[in-house]
Amino acid sequence: MSKTLNTPTGSKRAAKPNGENSMTKYQVQAWMAPKPITVDADNSLSVAYHLMRLNNVRRLPVLGKNGSWSALSPGATSARPDQKGH
Repeated sequence: MSKTLNTPTGSKRAAKPNGENSMTKYQVQAWMAPKPITVDADNSLSVAYHLMRLNNVRRLPVLGKNGSWSALSPGATSARPDQKGH
C-alpha cells in the first residue's frame, strides 16, 4: 500500500516507497497553488480584505504594473503609507 502526502494546495502526492518524504525531495511546483488569488497594487485595501475573506486565505500576492509582485499579509510588520519615513 503506497502512502500519499497532502500538499498545502490540497492535492495528494505519492510518497516514496522507502518512506522518504523530506521537503528537499519536492519541487516548488508540487506545493504552489495552480491559480493563486491575486490583487493589483492599485486596488484598495478593502478589495484585498474582501478577497482574502471570501477565499479564506491569509496572504495575497500583489501584482505591480511592471510584472513585479509582493505579498499582503495582515499582521506583517511594515509601515503604513502615511507612516513612511517615521
